[in-house]
Amino acid sequence: MDGAVIHHLGYRRHDGPVSGRPRILGHLLVHSLRTAFGIGRGDKAKIVPWGLTGIVVCVAVTSLVLRVRTGAPTIGYLDLQTAITPLLLVLLATMAPALIGADLRHHLLDLYLARRIPVNDYLLAKLGGLGCALWLVLAAATLITEGGTLVAGGTGAPWRQLAHLAGGLVADLLYACVFAAVGVALSATTRRPALAGASIVAYVLASNVVGMVGGGLVGGDLGKTIGQLLTAPEMVNGLATWLFRVHGTNVDGYGGAFPVVTVVFVAGCLAFARWRVARTPFSAR
Repeated sequence: MDGAVIHHLGYRRHDGPVSGRPRILGHLLVHSLRTAFGIGRGDKAKIVPWGLTGIVVCVAVTSLVLRVRTGAPTIGYLDLQTAITPLLLVLLATMAPALIGADLRHHLLDLYLARRIPVNDYLLAKLGGLGCALWLVLAAATLITEGGTLVAGGTGAPWRQLAHLAGGLVADLLYACVFAAVGVALSATTRRPALAGASIVAYVLASNVVGMVGGGLVGGDLGKTIGQLLTAPEMVNGLATWLFRVHGTNVDGYGGAFPVVTVVFVAGCLAFARWRVARTPFSAR
């Protein structure tokens, strides 16, 4: 082009080391964890995550006080997650849209994927950040109930209390992984946080209805197992029950289906999220 002039705007070139994929993934995971709790955002973004976390802690403290006074466990180490599932669902509907949905809304996804971050790394970081946030909330409740019981003298042998504490933390991790996969998949469908949160709540409620109807139509232990497998929270509860060999439950005969269905379910959620994220212009690689 005749008469064209290239203007030097004075930007400094980066002469230092370039961060590799593991470090970029770690930074993005920590940023996602902070974002889930509203850290680094406005005061309004902190109200719901920290308020619900406080309510979960109050529930755990109440359960501990009743357990110490009565000498009997009010909520089992595998039942605590089920008891606070409504709170966990609201927490998920609040945290998940703030991660991927915000990137879609502010067109940050194009900026992320135009650089050295592949789509898989981006989704793993978001899944890890959301899963860590949910696990921290659940683990706090488990540590208060089971750890507090152990410190206060317990309702049984110390080794049994330690086993319950470890089992509860593992169950917390299972719940966090499955719920985070659901949150990542559904929050990637829209840029509107209210719509994303509503879709998460609607999915879980609809899966409960489908599980009840499907299990009722089949009937028997097989029907109960099918009903649990069709419902996300009950699926994780059945997996934890089968994993720790809790006898006297309907998963004794069909427990092997729970790990298979859970892995397929989480993989399906991530595949759907990847398909949705891959639709952005700079995510081809």
